[in-house]
Amino acid sequence: MLTHLEGTSLLITGGTGTWGQTAIKYLLQHSRAKRIAILSTDEYKQELLRKEHKDNGRLRWFIGDIREYGRIVRALQGVDYLIHAAALKQIFTGQYNPLEVIRTNVEGTENVMQACVDSAVQRAVFLSSDNAVYPLNLYGATKLCGERLWLGGNVYRGCFNVVRYGNVMGSRGSVIEKYRALKTINSVEYPVYDVKMTRFWMTPLQAVELALNALAEPPQTLLVGKCPSFRVADLAKAFYLRAQLKEEGRQPGEKIHETLLTEFEAQRGYEYKDYYQILPEIKTDDKAKYFTEKGMQMEPKAITSADNPVTLNELRGLLEAL
Repeated sequence: MLTHLEGTSLLITGGTGTWGQTAIKYLLQHSRAKRIAILSTDEYKQELLRKEHKDNGRLRWFIGDIREYGRIVRALQGVDYLIHAAALKQIFTGQYNPLEVIRTNVEGTENVMQACVDSAVQRAVFLSSDNAVYPLNLYGATKLCGERLWLGGNVYRGCFNVVRYGNVMGSRGSVIEKYRALKTINSVEYPVYDVKMTRFWMTPLQAVELALNALAEPPQTLLVGKCPSFRVADLAKAFYLRAQLKEEGRQPGEKIHETLLTEFEAQRGYEYKDYYQILPEIKTDDKAKYFTEKGMQMEPKAITSADNPVTLNELRGLLEAL
């Protein structure tokens, strides 16, 4: 039970996607939060979720865009905890619509951060991505900016934490979703950008639990979820062992391998069972206390998806557990 949320009000921006839907179910089942509010621009998905949860009295549905500072301020009235999940996430979209991605992922994140500074929020968590580490694409660059903006907000008010993880398994637009559709139609040909490509992944539930745990951590904390990595070519074979791989070539902004955290972050890092805790490089809140006594100090080296990808059989087991 999430005791730190008992009797509180929680707001999730962009809470109608895979992460948000999982969070809503988890919070209703495992927390005694008195109110769980969703702020998003997707009225259709909000309506579907409202019907799915049968107008649960603990849920609130707000239509609004994080590009509008005033709307965020209104939505934050009476809110104790915030999780900022709203973002434009498609790499290809970001490469060809840069201004729109910047307006949402950078300027929108600044709006949410500023609104939290001006409110009574106790803790605010920003959802980041391994794309933010050594970014090659605009999406990753905006997530890096978001991390810096968010943690920098502690200069004004000590309430901001960041969580970072790899791909969320089965999320909308993911390669798992694509391959599952191919399996449904008994396809033999499976496209891959590059047969050497590797990726980190985490289940939606693990991603939700990491963010909710971050709400209980001292401000300025960066929590990096421990994620297994896999070869995308193995993923295709996990769906169909005799899959014919069609190599399409790396797309604009795509990396061959991802980095979960850098060697410089690891120098300030402590390892726990399910995550790494990275202490701030520049402390902006002298009152913050960091709970590192149970953690083991990390080795000063980067963690990349090429390091120890799971085997094909392990990958099959992970898919079956979805």
